[in-house]
Amino acid sequence: PSVSSGYAPLRVTFTYTGGSTAGVIAHKWTYGDGATCQTCWHPSHKYTKPGKYKATLTIRTAAGTSTKSCYITVKKR
Repeated sequence: PSVSSGYAPLRVTFTYTGGSTAGVIAHKWTYGDGATCQTCWHPSHKYTKPGKYKATLTIRTAAGTSTKSCYITVKKR
């Protein structure tokens, strides 16, 4: 993520760093606040409420499924 903590509202840009997307059957970002994106590779997401969120990218290929996660902490002003 572009940042891992900050004050609400917090905009975070996520970057897929796994190399080529060739062979990817499906992928999905989940941001930990109920929002998701299945078409984004480098999404930007705005967290509006304070809390600790687990953001996850799940990728499915013919070889199987892999998941990478990180935590975003949003503080109250």
